[in-house]
Amino acid sequence: AEAVAKIRETMAAAAKPQAATRQGAPLRRLKTRTVEEVRYSADLPIDLFGENHVQELVEKTDANAYNGKPGHFIGHLQTNKVNKVVGRAALIQSVDSTRLWIRSMPPRPVWLVQDILVEINIGEEASKSGVDADSLFPLLGAARQGDIRLRGLMASRPPIADDTETPL
Repeated sequence: AEAVAKIRETMAAAAKPQAATRQGAPLRRLKTRTVEEVRYSADLPIDLFGENHVQELVEKTDANAYNGKPGHFIGHLQTNKVNKVVGRAALIQSVDSTRLWIRSMPPRPVWLVQDILVEINIGEEASKSGVDADSLFPLLGAARQGDIRLRGLMASRPPIADDTETPL
């Protein structure tokens, strides 16, 4: 509880200079822990939980460790594991290819709609995952399927040589 309170204070302080651009959007902290820690933490003021390994997401959702709070998948998602994440994750934050949806998805119930973020490799760095500029619009088109709800885009900026330089 003390650690969560300290994290909340740090997040609140970090948000103050950005208040005009954030338009009051709530800050959220993602954290990956054991089933027992997550179950205990779910009673604390933590908004959501994030997992970057499919097996951890599966284990915690099956154990109802999030206690009704959303669990996000934040890692790189492989096509052979998509069917384990869809329906368990409240949001998949790392969709980077159409083949995740077109070729690897088994039939899903009509009622199941998966929220996603499309990950973009804006710096076209070989070491980073994410869709490239040429594949972005086909991926966005594929995300218009009835069982996928595009909630936004995510990207990390490429490294810059000068700390005073502002990219984009």
